[in-house]
Amino acid sequence: MILTESTMKYILTFILSFLSFLVCSQNITITDIPTIDQLPVNAIHRVFRDSEGYMWYGTVNGLCRDDGYHVKVFRSDIETPGLLEDNLVECIAEDKKGNIWFGTDKGVYILDKSDYSVHPMDRERLKNIPVMYLYATSDGYMWLSYRSILAKYDINGQLVKEYPLQNEYGRTTISGFCESRNHEIIISVWNGRVYHLDKEKDEFVPYPDKMRRQNPTVMVQDNEQDYFWLATWGDGVVRFDPSAPEDSMFVYSELPVNAAGEEDGVILSLVQDDKLGYIWLTTGHDFMSLQIQPDKTLKQLKFQTGLLPVNHMLVEVLKGRGCLWVSAFDCPSFIVHLMDNITKDYALPALADRANRSPAVMALCDDGDGMMWIMQERTGLVLYDLKRDKVKIYSDFPALASLALDNGREMTRARINDGIWVAKDLNRWVYGMARQGMEMHLKNVIDLNGQVEPNATVTKLYEDSHGILWIGLSKGLCSYDVRQKRIKQVYPDVGHVMGIVENKEG
Repeated sequence: MILTESTMKYILTFILSFLSFLVCSQNITITDIPTIDQLPVNAIHRVFRDSEGYMWYGTVNGLCRDDGYHVKVFRSDIETPGLLEDNLVECIAEDKKGNIWFGTDKGVYILDKSDYSVHPMDRERLKNIPVMYLYATSDGYMWLSYRSILAKYDINGQLVKEYPLQNEYGRTTISGFCESRNHEIIISVWNGRVYHLDKEKDEFVPYPDKMRRQNPTVMVQDNEQDYFWLATWGDGVVRFDPSAPEDSMFVYSELPVNAAGEEDGVILSLVQDDKLGYIWLTTGHDFMSLQIQPDKTLKQLKFQTGLLPVNHMLVEVLKGRGCLWVSAFDCPSFIVHLMDNITKDYALPALADRANRSPAVMALCDDGDGMMWIMQERTGLVLYDLKRDKVKIYSDFPALASLALDNGREMTRARINDGIWVAKDLNRWVYGMARQGMEMHLKNVIDLNGQVEPNATVTKLYEDSHGILWIGLSKGLCSYDVRQKRIKQVYPDVGHVMGIVENKEG
């Protein structure tokens, strides 16, 4: 019996509702940051991913930019004396222009990514002042926290307004900052409460004080629901729902248990990953994960011994694309890779034998049931049975030999009709291919000659959820209605198309 993905999810949910779940180690792997040896120090206490995919690390010895191959360090040293007043980087953020803002123990700096120059920001007010928190909001403003003030700056570094932070215990500092999907700004303060920004009054107003103790810290909004997950300094994780009645606004979960078997409710950092939807925590001693149950409670996940580091000084956890970045003081910072299933290597021996050389895959597309469409350099379009190591090449079929599909880098899955769309390099033809077993068949031909800009060739293919095939060109873009088999619209002024994706709303 073959279990579908939905059936597997149902079984998994059923098991989780009755017992602690042991996460399979093959679904989670951990690696050190590949460029860790290039950092000025091993200890990282801030991790940030910018809009271009670069990783930025805050260390005691400068700001580091990691492009996956090389690390560039921005600090005051013998080569760049006086670049920073202090090399201890406390916080990192990115503004709407793509520039990097970072706070130090002596002021804030803006790194201009056009030339990677570093400039002090509002030196008169912030010089020699520790800036511990930096946040960017969707309206383009930057928020800084220093001493007992939360300040709003515009993108040019000009102060807009200061918001003094004070509660019944006196002056305090920010501990958490979150912008909701509805663009509401919510903050928490040390030894204090949770507040939201009243936009009409332009001041922070507290929510009802219904917490056990006044110790909220990091806060994130749930991936799907409107409520928030609020970390605390001692009481674990709290579900915070601003729209709920006062008595149920803060709902506490069971305290997580560390590797030593002790309750550990001091949460340093908290995120919810986008792949599995788990809540991940760094505490005073360990790295932990919680799963959201159907009744909105949290249940701690157990991992195989030795999979995750324990009894280390971990600091911050940041979610990336299918992974988590965890910074640490007393051990190498690391990456947690979240995978759907086991990675398996395919040597493609039948293709190697047929081509009489090592496979050189230029493009591929899964057709289900272990069948893979492959564009192989020199032999062209291939249909490969991964289970039985059987191969067929398009030229094996007399009806297809004239297509000359001997090279190409663009292939995508056909949604409305089974099969694939494929285009030859530097060509103006798109072919719809299907199969019956290991037999290839030509189902559709799209001739763009006379339809698009002269000399424009196919660069990208994507069939959307509505049955429209988008054909990116070296000059322009066109859409093809798969059901009606006709060019629907041409967009000649788009430019050279290198990628096409579809969001959840279609």
